[in-house]
Amino acid sequence: MHVETLPHGPILIVDPESSAPVVSIYVWFPSGAAHEPPEIHGAAHFLEHMLFKGAGAHGVGDATARVESMGGELNAYTSFEQMVLHATVPQGEEERLIPLLAEMALHPTLDPDELERERKVVLEEIRGAQDDPGSVLADEVRAAAFGDHPYGRPILGTLETVGGLSREALKAFHGRLYRPDRAIVSVAGPVDIDRIRTLVQGAFGQAEGAAPPSVERRPRAVVPKVFCRDLGFDEVIVELAFPIPGHAHEDIAALDLLCTGLGDGSSALLNQVLRHELDVVLGCWAVVESEPDGGVLVAGVAAREGQVVAAVEALVKVLSTVSREGLSRAILRRARAAALSDRVHDRETAGGRAHRMAWYQAFFNNPAADLAYEAALERVTPGDVQRVAAAWLDPSKMVVGAVAPSAELDEARLTKAVGQWSTGIPGPRPGLQDGILRHTLSNGLTVVLDCAEELAHCPL
Repeated sequence: MHVETLPHGPILIVDPESSAPVVSIYVWFPSGAAHEPPEIHGAAHFLEHMLFKGAGAHGVGDATARVESMGGELNAYTSFEQMVLHATVPQGEEERLIPLLAEMALHPTLDPDELERERKVVLEEIRGAQDDPGSVLADEVRAAAFGDHPYGRPILGTLETVGGLSREALKAFHGRLYRPDRAIVSVAGPVDIDRIRTLVQGAFGQAEGAAPPSVERRPRAVVPKVFCRDLGFDEVIVELAFPIPGHAHEDIAALDLLCTGLGDGSSALLNQVLRHELDVVLGCWAVVESEPDGGVLVAGVAAREGQVVAAVEALVKVLSTVSREGLSRAILRRARAAALSDRVHDRETAGGRAHRMAWYQAFFNNPAADLAYEAALERVTPGDVQRVAAAWLDPSKMVVGAVAPSAELDEARLTKAVGQWSTGIPGPRPGLQDGILRHTLSNGLTVVLDCAEELAHCPL
C-alpha cells in the first residue's frame, strides 16, 4: 500500500494488488451533513445529487453514461461525516475515470434550471422517508439520543431547509469544504503508482488559499425519554437506543461483537428468542451506529399484531440479561466469525479495499488501521462483552420510541413494558447449575444436558 499527500492537494492511497483486472477509485471528502450550518441543513445530500447534473465540460447524465461506456459503475453517497464518489472500471480505464471524477467533485455546474428540477427529486425523497414508519421512528429516536448535535438531524434535510436552499448557498458550501486539499483519493487494482500520482495531481490540481474552519458542533446532549406515535401506519415498530462512544473508543470492537451476537442473522440471540421461540415479532435487529463524536446502539422489533407488549417485554428481558451476563461463548464465537468473514470478503474486491482504505484514512489517519481493528476483534473475550454490555446498555440513559396504532400500543403501555428492565429479569432456570441442565422425566429417567454455551445465557 502506498500513501502520500500530494502538494496542496489530496491524500493519495494506492493498493496495486489485485486478482482481477478491475480498478476501483473512491474520491472521499470528510465533509457531510454534520458540517452543515442549521440553516442549510440537507446541503451535502443535495450537492451529491447535483454532481451528476453537469460538471466542468460534461452535461447532465454525461458522467454516468461515460462510466457505463467504459464497462463500469458510478455511484455516490452522503453521510454525516463524508460525501463520496466512487466507481469501478476495467483495468486501463482509470486514465479516463480519474479526470472525470475530479471534474464532478470539484467543478459541479449547479445549473439553476437543473437545480430546481433536482430539488423536486430531493423533496420527494424526503416525503418518501416521512411515509416510512421505520424512517420516521429512526429520526425521532436519534434526535432524542443526540439532542442538538448534528447527528440528531436527518441527513436528507427537511422540506423547509431543502425547499429554501439557494444556489448561492449551495455553491458556497461546496467551495468551503469540497476542495483538493480536503480530498482522499483511494485506488485499488492493478495500476502503476507513478502513473496514478501523475493523473491525480493533474486532475485535482492545488487548492487555493487556506481551507475555512468547519462548522462548530454543539456537545452531545442525550435526552432519555419514552414516546409512542400513532401516525396512521399499520406497522408496529419499537426501538431502544443507548448512547455509546465514538468509533475510536477502546470498547467499540466489543460493542460491535455484542451487537452482532444480538441481532445479526437467524442464529443471533434476539432472533432465537423473539422470533423462533416466542414468535412475537416479524423481525428484530440490533445495530451499532458510531461516528467520531459518538453513536448509538439500537435494538428494535417489528411486532406481530396482538403481540406488541409481549414483544417489547421479551426484548427488554433479553437486553437486561445480556447487560448482566454478556453473551455465551457460542454466540460470541459466531459473532466474531461473521464480523471477520465480512471483512475478508471486502478485501477480496477492489471496491471493498478502496472503500476500507479511504474510511480508515478519514477517521484514523491511517489506511492500514483496519488490521489493528481486526486484531482487536480477535482479542475480545466473553468478559469484555459482559463489561461493555454492563457499561453501555444503561436503562437510565436509553431512548425508547415506537410507531404504532394507538389500539395496539400507547405511551403508558410502552413505559410499563420497558419498566420490566428492573423487575423482569428472570432468575436462574430450575435445575440449571454450572451450565448443566438436569430434568427428571415422569418415568424416573434423569436427562442431563451440557448447555453452558447455549442455554445459560438465554434470558427466557
